[in-house]
Amino acid sequence: MRRGFIKIIHASFILLMMSCGCENMKPIHTVKSVYLKRFMSNWYLIASIPTFIEADAYNAIESYKLAEDGTIETTLRFNKGGVQGPLRTYTPRGFVEDKQSNAIWRMQFIWPIKAEYRELQGYESGKLRRVPHGPASS
Repeated sequence: MRRGFIKIIHASFILLMMSCGCENMKPIHTVKSVYLKRFMSNWYLIASIPTFIEADAYNAIESYKLAEDGTIETTLRFNKGGVQGPLRTYTPRGFVEDKQSNAIWRMQFIWPIKAEYRELQGYESGKLRRVPHGPASS
């Protein structure tokens, strides 16, 4: 009996701790629309808040190509650790989630995890800011 009571207290404590981290976050607003065909090209990354993959990246270039199935073939290339560092290449696949605006994507580096990306500034002006918005499973 006492053992069951301790398990209930323990489970309740864990649930309480998990709920403490929850808060209402303001939505991250995207651009009104992204013209995908125009977006497909090389993008030179001049500033970022790097993920663990991009940490210590130099000369970073992201390339996008629209595949026949509607997904986005992505290639991320950079030198690791310095301009003369070893070349690293990653090939995640992009999935357009919001088909009306094309501004919300899911990027998949490894199956089954897809991270949310939102286009926040217009690419027409030559400025782009893409923000990962936490991992999500499909």
